[in-house]
Formats: sequence, C-alpha cells, structure tokens
Amino acid sequence: MTEELDPEEPLLARLADGSLPADERERLGERIDRSPRLRAQLDEQQRALTLLRAFDAPAPASLRASIEAEIGAPAIGRSRRAAGRHRRGPALVIPALTALAVAVAAVLVALRGATGTPTVPQAARLALAAATMPAPAVDASDPSRLRLSAAGIPFPNWASAGGWKAVGARSDVLDGRRVQTVFYADRAGTRVGYAIVSGAALAVPGGGRTVTLYGGAGLTLGRVGGARLITWRRDGHTCVIAGRTISDATLVTLANGESGPGAGSASATRASLSAGRAPWS
Repeated sequence: MTEELDPEEPLLARLADGSLPADERERLGERIDRSPRLRAQLDEQQRALTLLRAFDAPAPASLRASIEAEIGAPAIGRSRRAAGRHRRGPALVIPALTALAVAVAAVLVALRGATGTPTVPQAARLALAAATMPAPAVDASDPSRLRLSAAGIPFPNWASAGGWKAVGARSDVLDGRRVQTVFYADRAGTRVGYAIVSGAALAVPGGGRTVTLYGGAGLTLGRVGGARLITWRRDGHTCVIAGRTISDATLVTLANGESGPGAGSASATRASLSAGRAPWS
C-alpha cells in the first residue's frame, strides 16, 4: 500500500531552505504557530538540511551508485514506500537539490538515531551558510543590541561600534538543538556569521588555539575547511563566530565583548596563545 506525501511537506521544505515566497511564508508561518504537527515537520526538514550542509566530503562512488540504484530518479515526488525501506519517520522533500543530494540527506536522516551531540564545527558551518531570513532590527530600547536573542543571549549591534552591519539571519535545528545565526558584514564586504547553540555547552575539540581573558573567559580559535572560527561559552551555551576572509585577531576582537561579564575590552586580552597544528573538521 502506497502512502502519498503529505501535501504540506513540499511547502515546509521550501520554508526550511528559504525558497518559499514571502507571502506564502507568512501564511504558512501562521499555520505552523497553531499546529505542533507542522512545527515538528518543519524542525525535521531544517534538521535534514543542516545535516546535509554539514556533510562536506563527497560520497564514495560505490555509495553513490548504491543510493541511486535504490531510490532512482527523480527522487522528489516519490511515495514514502521506497523511502520507508531505509528509514522511519516523515518523508523528506528538499526542492532544488539533485536526486543524489536528496539521497544523501535521506541516508543521513536515517542515521539520526546514531548521531550524538552536535559539534562546534557543525555550528560553524551554519555560521558560514547562506542567510534565509532578513537581518533583525536594532533594539530601540538598547541600540547596542539587535531585536533577536537565542538561549537568552541577545545578538549584538556591531554597526555603530565596529562597523559590522547585520545583513541576514537563519534558524536551524542541529540534533534537536536550536541554532540561531546572525550574519554581519563590514564596510569592505567581509562577512561573518555569529551562531548561538541552545542547550548544554558543546565540547571544544582539540587542535585549536586558546585565548584567556583577564576576566577568566576562554576563547578558542580553530579552522573548519578553509574558514576561521572562534568559540566560547556564555551562560552555559556555545557561541561561534566564523568567516572565510577574516583574521584571528578580528575574531578575538568581535568575540571579546560577547563572551560574558568580565571579559573586558580587546586591550585587556592576556597573550596566552598556545599554537595547535591540527585543523578541526
């Protein structure tokens, strides 16, 4: 017996990847606010996209061949019956991706039971991804902040202090954790993403460089792919700033004022860099 795709799932997929037109996005958003079922399905779509974007390495030719043989093409619009041989749960529909990309996403979602806590590099990849929402407005009651927070932590307004203007945002679910990201660009067009991961702080992998501030805050510099990142903990949550064309010194300057009370200014940073050779992945 064939179970057809839920007609709302393609719309939820387009909402998750940012391709849904603004008017439809607003109408669907109102329905999601009233429906726990739609909210759960949207979270699943966002999670699948997050896993796919974090999957940097190309699949081996043998895996690609076996996946393509199993799901066939086109993948979009197939019934759940074929997908059900590999996984349980809601069907995955991701428009504007190749059949192979959809297959890889399906495999990743099938393995979600084996995935553990999200990682700092995964959060950094979201900070390097494309914006799917407009930039949040400045908080009228406190111009040093934006009118957006994550896990109780407000995002900063760096436009006046450092010349970094908020230019976009996105919201993702990574292994059940909400990851809120705001993107900033300076006057020269250099772009960074600032991501805050809800829930307990993530483990910081080795191989990075640590900067200890006089206030006791610890900032850790690292790499993911060809990009640079800095991560720290604030109020028990993990914060990550990442960019492809940015220096470690600028990352420290940006993160310094955001790492919590007692961090102090950039000039208060104690030189305690310990070089690490292994990049993160």
